[in-house]
Amino acid sequence: MIDQQRFGQVVLARREELGLSQRDAWKAGGPSGPVWTEIENASGPVPQQRTLAKLDKALQWTAGSARRVLNGGYPTRAEDDHEPELPDMRQEAEIQRDRKSTRLNS
Repeated sequence: MIDQQRFGQVVLARREELGLSQRDAWKAGGPSGPVWTEIENASGPVPQQRTLAKLDKALQWTAGSARRVLNGGYPTRAEDDHEPELPDMRQEAEIQRDRKSTRLNS
């Protein structure tokens, strides 16, 4: 079920969390100022997919997050969606060789 009031509150809270004005958010790839106002005040039409994608970008959410929020779910922040870094196995192999070489030369 679409709850535009909740959607607008979540969008506004995230924009403020990022410290962005509506203009800054527009410059970051989001919709225009009037559209931000409509969304945050729940006073306009239900946002279309193109607008939702722009919200994801400007609010630093993963793709599809704005759609999930609009449908009653929760967004995923882009910074929370990174794979953990794996160690560089070549570097680890070099360290092991150096240790072995040091032990043999001692």
